[in-house]
Amino acid sequence: MFEKLKEFNIELETTDSATDEEIENFEKVLSIQLGNEYRSFLKEFGTLEIEYFEFYGIYGNNLSLPSAIYATEYTRKNIEKFSKDLIVFYETGDGSFYCVDTNDNVFLCNYNRCNPIRQTFKQFIFAKVETLTDE
Repeated sequence: MFEKLKEFNIELETTDSATDEEIENFEKVLSIQLGNEYRSFLKEFGTLEIEYFEFYGIYGNNLSLPSAIYATEYTRKNIEKFSKDLIVFYETGDGSFYCVDTNDNVFLCNYNRCNPIRQTFKQFIFAKVETLTDE
C-alpha cells in the first residue's frame, strides 16, 4: 500500500515491521479496531521518520515515543473527554496533533477539539512527503 513512498528520492527511517500479534495487542490495549491503511502502515514500517516528520506506530515495548500506543494512552489520560475512537500518530510540535480513526480518516486535534481534515491516513502521509519533494 505504501510502496510508492520508496520511489521518492528521500531517506525513510523505520523501526521493525509490526507482526500480526503486535497489531492484535495494539488493538487490545487501546480497545480499538484499526483501519486497513493504518494497519498496512504498521505491517510495512512499524514507525516511520522522514526528515522532520515522525509518524507513530508500534515501537519497542511501547513505553515511549514514537509509539502510537504510548501517545494515545498519554492523551487519553491527560485530556478530559478525549475520544476513545482516535489514535494519536503525529504531533506538530505546537501542541496540536493528528489522529486516525477506525476508518482511516485523519483528524487535527488541539486539546480535545478534533476536526476532520478530509484526508485518509495514506493521503496524509503522501501529502507530507510531497511537501519535501517540492522544496
